[in-house]
Amino acid sequence: MDFLGGLSSLGSAIGNGLKSGWEWLKGTDNNGTSNALTALGTLGALYNGYEQNKMAKKNFALQKDAYDFNKMLSQRELQKENRAQQNLENAWANSALSKAFKDARLKDDEEEQ
Repeated sequence: MDFLGGLSSLGSAIGNGLKSGWEWLKGTDNNGTSNALTALGTLGALYNGYEQNKMAKKNFALQKDAYDFNKMLSQRELQKENRAQQNLENAWANSALSKAFKDARLKDDEEEQ
């Protein structure tokens, strides 16, 4: 079989397939529903699934953004609390009252010995 003969047989096979597909679309199923309507319903269901998938991806992206935002807020809150605690400890360590307590403890320790 030569190349042109192969193309010719391929073209006739495609043509026969399209012709039989067209004949099927003209027919009906056992309940009397047009095969064309069944095919449209199937295409509609496929399109609906595609759109639902797109919406699910968008929803996932929004939920991920919300999670990341809340995580960032929590981290900031912890940093703020740690900084406030550190500031309190530094203020206490540098205060006169702290030094008075340290002096009193040293005197108590010396008296016990």
